[in-house]
Amino acid sequence: MTTDPATLRHEILKLAALHDATGSASYLEDVQIAAALTQPLGVTQTQIRILEHDGMIDSATSFGPSYAIRITPAGLKHLESPE
Repeated sequence: MTTDPATLRHEILKLAALHDATGSASYLEDVQIAAALTQPLGVTQTQIRILEHDGMIDSATSFGPSYAIRITPAGLKHLESPE
């Protein structure tokens, strides 16, 4: 489990890119991301909001405070950049 916020955001982008590469029309759910990264849901949602603010992902709220995300072209480009 990573605690560095920048690393966590990068991992979220990588998961979103993998989901996008499958060609799925569905959004990636925050609970799936939190489970895959073994992070608390609240921490994951905070990082999702930051990524959305930065234009790296699009998100849609589903039921209650949950988020569903898709990576944007800016997010894909960011992943191509060296760290």
